[in-house]
Amino acid sequence: MRDVRLVFSKLGLLRFVSHLDLNRAVLRCIRRTDIPIWYTEGFNPHPYVTFALPLPLGAESVNDVMDIRVVGDIKNREIMEKLNAVLPEGLRITDCRNPVNKIRELTSAEYLFFFSEATDLADVKTIIDGGALTTEKPGKSHGRKVMKTVNLLEEIHAVSFDDAAKTMTIRLPAGSTKNVNPISLAEELEKTNGGIECALVRRTNLYTDNGKFI
Repeated sequence: MRDVRLVFSKLGLLRFVSHLDLNRAVLRCIRRTDIPIWYTEGFNPHPYVTFALPLPLGAESVNDVMDIRVVGDIKNREIMEKLNAVLPEGLRITDCRNPVNKIRELTSAEYLFFFSEATDLADVKTIIDGGALTTEKPGKSHGRKVMKTVNLLEEIHAVSFDDAAKTMTIRLPAGSTKNVNPISLAEELEKTNGGIECALVRRTNLYTDNGKFI
């Protein structure tokens, strides 16, 4: 028995598929193959599949990660080929390897924001440089559920722009302790300036404190 790390992309219309539905689709696809998957024990056994980080609805991803557990002597390349033969369009395994770190070590994620041709990227830079872009997030105060105002810009680890491509690359907290939703950031940018239109958000990399996750 061993764990296998699958690197995958989720593109196109699949960005509108929720994390729960993605998990169900992957489980169905695994059952259509003869991959010797390890099943959990107990009253309701199911294939062992763990996603590194749920993707916000509406965002694409590349270099995303899920771990599975297999038994027997099947090779990593064979696992990748068998799964790609049954996965739906837009979902593709791009690599299959042995894990070298734990999912709980994730601390941040990198996203690529694509802006429409009508967007003036200077407007986006002005907001980012301004130091304040707030949104409401659910939280707790003295044991009660409340809505808290969060400054999204204070959570940015790094940001860069490509003027020719009309894109912004940004790194945000992601993991078990803190998460910033890139879709919320895109929506707040658009609300702050009506001339800004974010056409697409794509997660491109996952990170630990020591560097890239994969």
